[in-house]
Amino acid sequence: MARTKSMATIETEIAKAKEVVLKTKIKHEAAIAELEAAMAKKDERIAKDLLDAFKKKRQVL
Repeated sequence: MARTKSMATIETEIAKAKEVVLKTKIKHEAAIAELEAAMAKKDERIAKDLLDAFKKKRQVL
């Protein structure tokens, strides 16, 4: 027959699981910030390239 867990054991498991979730959440948020920064750099580069192309086109005319 299976042994039943005490309330203290269950509370300990819950606390450990909460720690894992918190650490994972922090890593997830850091990864999102890194992704957003990279995407912003990409957008800036695209905007710069478009502006340079526009300027170059105006010089030809």
